[in-house]
Parts: sequence; C-alpha cells; structure tokens
Amino acid sequence: MEALVGGDRPFLKTVQMEAEHSKAKERAIQTYLEKNKYGRKNQSVVEKYQLMLEEEVGKMFLKYSQQNEAKNVFKAARTPATLFSVLMFFYLLSGIFGLFGMYSFANMCNLGMGVFLIMLTVWAYVRYSGEYRDAGVYIDELATFLWENVIHPIYQTYMEKHLKEAAEQAAQQAITSSLTNGKIKSS
Repeated sequence: MEALVGGDRPFLKTVQMEAEHSKAKERAIQTYLEKNKYGRKNQSVVEKYQLMLEEEVGKMFLKYSQQNEAKNVFKAARTPATLFSVLMFFYLLSGIFGLFGMYSFANMCNLGMGVFLIMLTVWAYVRYSGEYRDAGVYIDELATFLWENVIHPIYQTYMEKHLKEAAEQAAQQAITSSLTNGKIKSS
C-alpha cells in the first residue's frame, strides 16, 4: 500500500484502493499461513495470530485511506469553492437590488456577502495555521451542507438540461448534414 498511496504518490480512487487492499490482505494471510510456525499444531494460536494480522492490516488500511483522502484535490477545494460561489451570488444579488433601488435588500445581501467573506478568510486561516480547528470543522460542515443541498442540485439540473440540448442538436446536425468529409454529398 505504501507504493500505491504513501508519501508523495498521487490520489487513488477509493474503489481501486479497496481492491488493492483486498489483494494485499490476501497475500499477507497466505504468506502467514505458508510459513512454518512454532505451535502450528495448536490451531487456536495460529488463528489468534492470524486475527491479529488481519486487525493490523485493517488499521494500516484506515491510515492509508485517510492519507489518500487528504490528497483528493477536489474534496479539499470544495469548501472554498462553495463559500466563494455563495459570496459571489450575494454580490450579484446586491448589485441587482441596488440597480432597482431596493437598498434594504441590497444591504441584506451585502451582509450575507460579508459573512461568507469572513468565513472564507477564517477557513483559510484555520487551514494554514492549524489554530481554531473547531471553527474550521464548522465551516467545512456548513460548506458541505450548502454544496450537497443547494449548489450541486442546481448545477446538476442546469448541466443536465444543457448537455441534453447539446446532444440533441449534435445528433440533429449529424442527421441533416449534407456534407461528407467537407464535400457536398452527391445523391
């Protein structure tokens, strides 16, 4: 596992990592069972040490899983991207409300924008200094909640709609095209 995800190795998909873990675990158990052991006649001792081996391999897998998750760039960038997206949303709403003279709503949006700007700043400070970890955890949880329940569903809805339209247009264009390899078809 050290060769796959340890040290400076890049992020590995969870499914692939679990498959490699299963292979490594089976090899370790097979190697253990093939070696001559003192007390081999006492099966309970062999099973006891095999269970200890499996527990140790499980602990190492958990450690490597956590180390691998820390390398996931997309998960690490989710919190600042979410906070920045909400901040920009409030900024745009503030501008629109200000344009139409609804200054109380614009001020409320400015307040929301300020709150998210402060949260983004605090998150960056916590992330890089290591102090006030509880505040960082709270901000991460809030960003995850906003991502899963607000931003991602909206993004997914609009992207599916636009991708479907683009695919339909491409298919329609391919069907009705009168050009073949840049030349007009002769029917």
